[in-house]
Amino acid sequence: MNFLLILIAAVIEFTVVSFEGLRSDRWSNDWAAWINQVVGGYAWWQGVVGASITLVVPVLVVAVVFAMIGAWSEFLAHLASWFALLLMLGPMDLNTDIETHKRNIDVTGGGDTVVNDPEFLVRAAALNLGEATDDEDFDRHRSELASLALTADTAWFQPFFWFFVLGPVGAVLYRLCANLRGAADLNADVLAMIDQVRELLEWLPGRITVLAMGVAGTLVPVFETARAFGVLRWRVTAELVARAALAAIDHGRIHEMITLDPRVYRINAMHALIKRTLNVWLVIIASAALLVW
Repeated sequence: MNFLLILIAAVIEFTVVSFEGLRSDRWSNDWAAWINQVVGGYAWWQGVVGASITLVVPVLVVAVVFAMIGAWSEFLAHLASWFALLLMLGPMDLNTDIETHKRNIDVTGGGDTVVNDPEFLVRAAALNLGEATDDEDFDRHRSELASLALTADTAWFQPFFWFFVLGPVGAVLYRLCANLRGAADLNADVLAMIDQVRELLEWLPGRITVLAMGVAGTLVPVFETARAFGVLRWRVTAELVARAALAAIDHGRIHEMITLDPRVYRINAMHALIKRTLNVWLVIIASAALLVW
């Protein structure tokens, strides 16, 4: 049933209407700010204890609410689960933000300075994306391409995976960890522990994303990149996904005559890749559903 709900959610989100207007990371940030204000001054509020309370309390609330709905009506429980999944995607509408970014590039004539751009485009700026290529234009803008892939992983693929495994509880847990990345209201030790939990959650699905991008793009370069980087390494999931995404589009090489700005052309290529990767992810989840059915 979880796969069917995922499929319906994907159809609604990507072909009918986006639920972006109902999504926000404010709920998680407000919760973190409140709990830190209430107990953050105590000596015991650090590390494992603080992270556990910050993560477990919302998850327990969700579990209890859905257990009550399920006891009342199984149909309403499935409907509520489907709605919860839609709320746990994003929180932005990635497709819309990509189109906005391309329009901004057109306005500035393809220059490096673009105003009013979505914030997610700098997600990969601090990552080591590997050796420079022989294409300076690609190297200058490859972090934004990697950021698109990373955002798709956290906005689409990871919530789908954890919803499939644990239902709405899993989707809420993952979104909470993802939203609290770098939260200023949390104690540094608590935040570090939450980052560890997020890496734990992202480790396996992140590697499935690498495989899916290889299938959707150029398989051999992705496998070579993943093997050289180290597939089993810890705390490098984001960097692994970013490097694999760049390899999947053949590091931005252009093999045909184009009329577009090369920067826009590469963004289109990455956008097409992550949409194909979504299709591969759905096939993987469907296969897993058949195995456990």
